[in-house]
Amino acid sequence: MAQIDLGGRLGQLNVFSIHAGWWNDNEEPFQGQFNRLTAWDKELKKQNVNTLFCGDFNQVAATKAQQFITNGTGYSEQYALANPDGLLDPTIGGTIDGWIGDVGKRIDFLVINDDSPFEVKQSQRIFTQGSFGRVSDHTGVYAQFGLADRKPELTEGSAPYQLYLVGSHTGKQAYRGNRFEHLEGGKYRLVTRLGAAQEDPEAEFKAHRLYLTDQTGRLLSLGSPQAGNRLELSTPVTLVENSSEGFMFESEQAGLFQFDLDYDAKTLTVSQLD
Repeated sequence: MAQIDLGGRLGQLNVFSIHAGWWNDNEEPFQGQFNRLTAWDKELKKQNVNTLFCGDFNQVAATKAQQFITNGTGYSEQYALANPDGLLDPTIGGTIDGWIGDVGKRIDFLVINDDSPFEVKQSQRIFTQGSFGRVSDHTGVYAQFGLADRKPELTEGSAPYQLYLVGSHTGKQAYRGNRFEHLEGGKYRLVTRLGAAQEDPEAEFKAHRLYLTDQTGRLLSLGSPQAGNRLELSTPVTLVENSSEGFMFESEQAGLFQFDLDYDAKTLTVSQLD
């Protein structure tokens, strides 16, 4: 761990270099390591001190491990925030040196505390064949930060959620072209349409898993849709229309919701849980 004095109101930044165990590692499973790491971070925390965890987490993006890192922990994963369509961009495997022919996975993360004054402006993979050359069997992850602006209130034309249907770690189809419409009675409607790259959305509907990320890049929904996903939204949504062109949701008040898919009718139902 290194502590950087940024001066002034930015205070200090604790930078932790990570090389963690796999989720089910027999000797050093990730959950215990991450819990000890965050406990250490809290011990070091003082007023005006922020945290950056970076490195090889050995946890695959869009799995329960990523959910464990970000959901309710007070930390956000920055590459996904800067690249809403890059949830599964591999940092090992695929065409990366040493992993030719293997399935690509994203296991290298940059994680910052949610209440930091920093906002990621851009993040990309480097040390690839086309970017500075390969130096490892992993890519590097580069990020540029600025001072965070106050998050704007939701207005018509903005969409804080990104919906994914994921077939595997090597390919995904994202619902793009999101828009957030203001309706009467204090309601909003999130309209998200399937990306143009998807030729036959109905044919692919059954094969994919459902994910939802919010504006911090946090994975909100996880797992196989037919199992009945559960997620907690600060601005929850209720399905009002579904077609091959996209899903329409209305938001009203916070709560816990469940997604249920009917493959025969090709419908998605969102119901509130007690």
